[in-house]
Amino acid sequence: MHYKSLGPVNFVPPLLHMEIGMVNQVWEDMEGWIVDAVKAVPEDERAACTSLLDAKEKLDEATRAKDAAKITISVEIREKKER
Repeated sequence: MHYKSLGPVNFVPPLLHMEIGMVNQVWEDMEGWIVDAVKAVPEDERAACTSLLDAKEKLDEATRAKDAAKITISVEIREKKER
């Protein structure tokens, strides 16, 4: 929270961002339902889509780990320079 003195009574939620997020969630759910229930997708293509989603999740996880490692490394380097 940017302003510690701003309480929930005086807070105005970002409605546009919330609406966009809700619409995006509905769209993603609808796409998933179409692929699962309506569209006749060959089994090998489903497997490829699943592999792609898994790869994207692993990439996101590796990116977060890399960013966390950069923070740790930069702290250690600063400590060594200060000595």
